[in-house]
Amino acid sequence: LPKQLEHFNATRAQMGAKLGGDAKLRDLLSKSVFLISIGSQDLNPRWNPRPEDQPQGSVVRELAELYVDAVRSLYDMGARKLAIVNTGHIGCMPKRRNYVCDQSLNEITAEFSQALPSFIPSVSSEKAGFSYSIGDFYGFETDIFADPTAFGTYT
Repeated sequence: LPKQLEHFNATRAQMGAKLGGDAKLRDLLSKSVFLISIGSQDLNPRWNPRPEDQPQGSVVRELAELYVDAVRSLYDMGARKLAIVNTGHIGCMPKRRNYVCDQSLNEITAEFSQALPSFIPSVSSEKAGFSYSIGDFYGFETDIFADPTAFGTYT
């Protein structure tokens, strides 16, 4: 995540140069909507192993706090409107065509998806003009997995 913020800041500098200054850039960025999808690689031990003795709750809390800090950084770089999509069922990411979901990974994802909305409002109260929306991809997938036919999915 820090590397992605670094890349955005570099892109922001290039945009400012092309637009003719920071004021024009800030105006453009304040009107833009930033879409961010968060958490799947950070929560999945296949991509981000964590020590076995680290409690699941602390991982979720630390990750949520990291994202709030990233949102603050984006605000400080000019972003005012964010569309945030939480992570889906990472325990159901297939390695092959036929797979079985890993419920332990889905439990971590569920906890993160429930925790995230309680962390983001703090940014709204601190930062003037900040607005956001959280898309619940986890909830969407839960509904589809529970009743695929209700969404037009047939096997």
